[in-house]
Amino acid sequence: MGDRSQMHRVLIVNGGLGGAEGNTGRILRIAEKHLSGQFEIEWCHLKTVRNVEERFDLCRRASGFIIGTGTYWSSCSSLLQEFLEQATETEGSEMWL
Repeated sequence: MGDRSQMHRVLIVNGGLGGAEGNTGRILRIAEKHLSGQFEIEWCHLKTVRNVEERFDLCRRASGFIIGTGTYWSSCSSLLQEFLEQATETEGSEMWL
């Protein structure tokens, strides 16, 4: 394991409607296993983290993102769509840079 004080933080955003126990959550846990020794990992399950500011705080702390969602009628989940719409006001801000 690397020195956590110098590790970059990756935020895994689970936009799947099944939350942590759904198919998207399962796939994202596989990604976490591959990254856990190289990065500090934080999670945001959009199904359970409903507060916008809490979501944004998680994003601000992250150096990178992995975003997962199922596909529903050839689109992303309503949870991910809602999050992206809420985040529109932060485009180009320090939150993403």
